[in-house]
Amino acid sequence: MDIKVSDDTQLSLSHVINDNDATGNTWGANPLFYTDGTATNYDVGTNTSADWSMWDVKKSNTVAELTHFINENWDVRATYSRKKTDEDSQLFYVYGSPDSTTELGLLGYASEYDHDDEHDLLDVYTTGHFDAFGLQHQVVFGLSYANMDYSDLSLYDYSTPYGFPVMPALPTWDGNTPKPTFLDAKTGADIKTTQKAAYFTARLNLAEGFHTIIGGRFNDWNVEGSSYGVVQDRGDNVFIPYVGAVYQVTPEVSAYASYTETFLSQTEMDINNNILDPITGESAEIGAKAELFDGRLIASAAYFDVEQVNVAKLDPLTANLGPELQRHIGTDGISSTGYEIELAGQIGDSTQVSFGFTDFEIEGDEEVQDYTPETLVKLAITHDLEAVDGLTIGANVNYQSATSRVQGVTTAGDAIGSVIVTEQDAYALVNLMANYEINDTVSVSLNANNVTDEKYINSLYWAQGYYGAPANYSATVSLSF
Repeated sequence: MDIKVSDDTQLSLSHVINDNDATGNTWGANPLFYTDGTATNYDVGTNTSADWSMWDVKKSNTVAELTHFINENWDVRATYSRKKTDEDSQLFYVYGSPDSTTELGLLGYASEYDHDDEHDLLDVYTTGHFDAFGLQHQVVFGLSYANMDYSDLSLYDYSTPYGFPVMPALPTWDGNTPKPTFLDAKTGADIKTTQKAAYFTARLNLAEGFHTIIGGRFNDWNVEGSSYGVVQDRGDNVFIPYVGAVYQVTPEVSAYASYTETFLSQTEMDINNNILDPITGESAEIGAKAELFDGRLIASAAYFDVEQVNVAKLDPLTANLGPELQRHIGTDGISSTGYEIELAGQIGDSTQVSFGFTDFEIEGDEEVQDYTPETLVKLAITHDLEAVDGLTIGANVNYQSATSRVQGVTTAGDAIGSVIVTEQDAYALVNLMANYEINDTVSVSLNANNVTDEKYINSLYWAQGYYGAPANYSATVSLSF
């Protein structure tokens, strides 16, 4: 909702509510290997959820923005947003490695969680344009204040056999297990995080066709509270610079370069229940963009170099524990270097094409390097059929290179102590679509996803994994007024 307060002042208000009451939720994922090291190969629909599991999530987001135009060159804006999340869940986690013959050996882990957090953000900034040396420039100055109150409560069942049951063979599991009584081992967290910041940005035109961006942000970050019985009080402050430049080589081609430092607070805890220190690092990028064929095709190419220190990853000592007991360690340093190419445009009068290619290399952590795909390719094509007015057909293909993860060593079989490696071969997902505009008000769309029915593991970030969705289809009717 927009309200015109005066000729120079405008107020914008919005409020969004999402209420999701889900049942039969999966928590954790399927085991990826047997005790003898061989890979599991379950049906794509296999999951470990209990039939009583539930996860209710209520979210609201309120945003108010006040804009005042001082004159034709200067304006000031104040934005306030408040986000609230209320999560209540009763979940069932399955962990361990089964025997390859009997499929037995897995254990269940039931728990209840009540999670609440509130985010308040106030951002006030002014934007101005001015002329100097015959060219126009822009500056931005701002202050922001952010506050997050986070609390959670965890409950378990140690009083009955249902809190930590022995699992049957997973291929026969139907989710039917008695519901525990969540009354034991009450624990949790109550943490308040505040961040104050002052920032500026200057977009300066040093010459015709040569633009620079210089900026910086000073962050004052503070945490107070306790988590699972451990005091989390800490704080830090840091200045984050940013600099970039764009040069118009020709009317159609521009080249650019940028550099910034990074600072990001984390919520993951280490094995001593202390929150990890923030992620710090540097990011640099150089590239070029071009408009080809009278603007019908946009092409860009970029080379990037990103270095980060203290990125959280799962502590191997806690890999086989329940999710709320799993803890993290900060990496000594991870660097990612690579390049990406993007093409997007129109072929003829009725065909749109987009293509993206990304290739990069990670160094500093072999585990992260192994489970992160090095090559990503995206191709999408849509075509308006001239023979049928209003009908558009299309296809897209998403490809990623092979990944793997070292899981530990075998505990059974002829080669006890051998290293277990989970591997996901390179794969491509093919999706098809058709959209028909019946008239200016009604349209119908059909989507066919993963039409080749590719079977793949979504991610090897964890020691467990989900299969991606098999071939699936949907139809949508849209009305516009």
